[in-house]
Amino acid sequence: MDYFSWHKDYMVECDEIEPQLFLGNLEAAENEETLKCYGITHVLTVYKVPITTPKTIQIETLFIELEDSPDCDILSSFERSNAFIKEAQEKGAVLVHCYGGVSRSATLVAAYLMKKYSIGVDEALQRVKDNRNCACPNAGFLSQLRLYETMKYSLDEDNIDYKIFSLYHLGRQVSPGNDFNAIQTYLTRFKENVCDSRKFKCRQCRKCLFTQSNVIPHLKGQDLYWNNFAQLAVSEPPPIVCENSLFIEFLPWMMEAHQSLSGKIYCPECKSKIGSFCWKGQLCQCGATISPSFQVIDSKLDKDFQSSPPSGNECLLHHVT
Repeated sequence: MDYFSWHKDYMVECDEIEPQLFLGNLEAAENEETLKCYGITHVLTVYKVPITTPKTIQIETLFIELEDSPDCDILSSFERSNAFIKEAQEKGAVLVHCYGGVSRSATLVAAYLMKKYSIGVDEALQRVKDNRNCACPNAGFLSQLRLYETMKYSLDEDNIDYKIFSLYHLGRQVSPGNDFNAIQTYLTRFKENVCDSRKFKCRQCRKCLFTQSNVIPHLKGQDLYWNNFAQLAVSEPPPIVCENSLFIEFLPWMMEAHQSLSGKIYCPECKSKIGSFCWKGQLCQCGATISPSFQVIDSKLDKDFQSSPPSGNECLLHHVT
């Protein structure tokens, strides 16, 4: 038995998904012989804490802090992990791992294959499982992979499910831990819409506050959740869109929401009250829970549309088509 074969028999879990791309567990990333045997030059760790790679080998690393929970946001890490894996394959070989090499790391590898080959979730996961049959993203990560496929392998800020997804996870960070620092991270990737032909202005001072694209529609009596909103919106029979209340995205000028879990929303120009917010969520008159919620009062606004304002269903279709 040659040196390579002998050592391979004693290797900890490390499977080659495609040339220069390996998926494995925590032990593989910390095992010197494993890293040397497979020529690993890059290690991507998605785990609760950073790991220590052997000091005898020069390894480039990327650490993504994440728990293996369906409620965790792994989607926002795809662009970083994809770029790292791509560069690693070009320069050497990369090992992607979590604790068991089953859920978190398998999700990142699947997302990379989806983008690299423009393939769907099912095909990407099958390629992973063909080489590592224990790979199995949890239900939440699988849903995020499907959203990633819907957005054509990029983070589409205009996609309604992604808007709701981003707000949901921002709300989870801000409340109940009062982590208002998360707001700054959110705002760095927030795409502020220029006031266009469909704008809402403060009735008091006429300042443009937001546009139709900032409105977050919801279905009557149904709690707002990113995982199924777009699908429900195009179902048959057509859904009933709630027109009792007006909810919008969290916007940079909502300064009160930068430091309090709930309170009033004021016009940034004239300081007149135009609504209320609650990071924990609010109940609409229709019975739906919107969380987090940024509700504006229709009577405090002027709608400046070049054509007639869209109906509830037209507003909904604006987001999902």
